[in-house]
Amino acid sequence: MDGIFDTMMRLFMSPGAESIIPIPTFSYYEIATLANGGKPVFIERDTDFNIDPEKIIEKVNENTRMIFLCSPNNPSGNSISERMLERSWDQSMPSCS
Repeated sequence: MDGIFDTMMRLFMSPGAESIIPIPTFSYYEIATLANGGKPVFIERDTDFNIDPEKIIEKVNENTRMIFLCSPNNPSGNSISERMLERSWDQSMPSCS
């Protein structure tokens, strides 16, 4: 898994590129972003550790290369709903193309 993740980061991250990271989550996402010259952009989860798709959509811009959505999340154990994934995808992809 780490080899695939490392390759993915090398392909998509570069100086000026951004990754969106809902926190708290694995610290490796931030470390890998920084190690590959990227900038981590953090999104706070709500009090139940859920992710608001609008927060993701607000942060997506022409520099966004990665959006980390860990499910189930560590440390909370929360899963991401299919509806939230679809909404985030539908609203953010035009901005990334």
